[in-house]
Amino acid sequence: MDLQVSAAANFGNHERLVAGKSDSISSDCINKWVKNCSSRVLTDTELSVLAKGLNYAVTPKEIPVVDIISATESACRTLPDRDGSELRSKVTNLLSRPKKLESNLTVNEWKALDKRKIRIFVFYAQIKENGCCVRHLRIPTECEQLLSDTNTFRKLGTKDPTSKYKKELVSVLQEVEKEGGINREEYRKLYPTTETPPKFYGLPKVRKQNTPLRPIISSAGTITYNCAKLVADVLSPSDRQTDHHVVNSQHFAKCMQNRRVEEDEELRSYDVTALFTSVPVDKAIGIIHNNLEKDITLDKRTRLSIAIATAPHPPLWWFRYVDDTHTKLKKCHAQEFTDHLNTLDPDIKFTTEGEENRSLAFLDTLSVVQVDGSINLKSYRKPTHTDQYLNFTSNRPLQHKLGVIQTLFHRAESVTDATDCVEEKQHITQALAKCGYPSWTFNRVSKQSKPKATTSKAQKDFVCKGQIVLPYVKGISEALKRTFNSYGIMVCFKPNKTLRQLQVASKDKTAKKDITGPVYMIPCQDLELATFFERLKAKYLLNRDEISELKSILTNEDIFDVEKP
Repeated sequence: MDLQVSAAANFGNHERLVAGKSDSISSDCINKWVKNCSSRVLTDTELSVLAKGLNYAVTPKEIPVVDIISATESACRTLPDRDGSELRSKVTNLLSRPKKLESNLTVNEWKALDKRKIRIFVFYAQIKENGCCVRHLRIPTECEQLLSDTNTFRKLGTKDPTSKYKKELVSVLQEVEKEGGINREEYRKLYPTTETPPKFYGLPKVRKQNTPLRPIISSAGTITYNCAKLVADVLSPSDRQTDHHVVNSQHFAKCMQNRRVEEDEELRSYDVTALFTSVPVDKAIGIIHNNLEKDITLDKRTRLSIAIATAPHPPLWWFRYVDDTHTKLKKCHAQEFTDHLNTLDPDIKFTTEGEENRSLAFLDTLSVVQVDGSINLKSYRKPTHTDQYLNFTSNRPLQHKLGVIQTLFHRAESVTDATDCVEEKQHITQALAKCGYPSWTFNRVSKQSKPKATTSKAQKDFVCKGQIVLPYVKGISEALKRTFNSYGIMVCFKPNKTLRQLQVASKDKTAKKDITGPVYMIPCQDLELATFFERLKAKYLLNRDEISELKSILTNEDIFDVEKP
């Protein structure tokens, strides 16, 4: 795609920023949304940047032309040649127009983002709680203390065993392919192209005293990552076959309809202590094996179902989401059932929490037992919840921001009872107003929530011929979307850069040479070249740059094509 793009200066001088354009955040919100656990005193500018939220998308300094060109070429491959040429021409015309990009950060805020000046670690505190936590450089010492737990971790010695495990995995994949379990294309996707070991890092628990670290081992990009994703896709439907499984809060609200709790009964929740590090691997593999071999429901095979069935006085209901549960038992049998759970397996131990003021939290709901025994569901937020959501000045499409309102309102309508829905919506409106949402956004969402009587002609005539993802740039992405839609290409937007990408350093970055990539297939018509590539493939794994360099060496470039599996 031949593009003559104007210089970055034609799009507007990025340094011409007006401090007054930055959204002002109250000091109460800053204190609530930013937790400084380091010894360094943050400046007001640094605090205001972090208070915007780590999902805050900053306006790019120049248009991401390369990403737009790549998406355009992807769309053109799904169109006839004539339409593809027209689409390229229109996209080129749009990108060649001078466009000033007004930054949503001030000059001082951009300077505050310089990691070399802020010698601190910035973390995403909790998924459900939002906010960010700033830690000092003592984190490596804390990680060493976590790794010193010999019951969970052990030293491997001086030699990295990843290469050995990679050879074993490749051998297994080859056997599975020979037996017909996977085809050649799936084999290429599962084939480990690097020897990157898993990464250990920690995220702070802001609701705990002294903000200890939660140990996390990231297997993204490792030799078993693609295989793990395939196995997860195969096993995930089996988990939902049990009657005890809860999908989400909305499903739980439906399960709790018309249920009652009598005077001699109580609500309880059970939680597994250190679930992921306590699961016995051999037993887990045995359960998975049985689940795949036998055509019966999962609740008749797992230890959890056996625990309920073999209890002297089982709970009257048992709803489970991962390792959290919501149960109802007779008060006199609660301790007996807890003791029974903890005798089933020496590795897995349960902790339990009872009612508090006749209420029990589960997921993001609060079950409140009324005087007559009925249960009233309310929205629940932990004491450390910050009510911080996507900032309205973030460089994201308006649909994303309106989607925040729609999602929260839908949750209030589907989870809470009618009497509490109005109160919950008022709380949401106040929280979003602190994040910069103007009143007209709520009015627009209310109008959009009403069902339309008719569908527009453009929606009826639209035939999707493909889908692409574009980085969002205000004022340009909207015009590009209209252009692509006219050719039947559906467009989704993603943020160009967020504060999390610019500031969060919870784990070391993977070197480019160690990034897992696809295995390219190079079919050759010439037998001698085919034999050469087979020998080369056995010794090396080629990436795109190496293939291009190799093609340039060959005199007859049209004897083979490069295809992605």
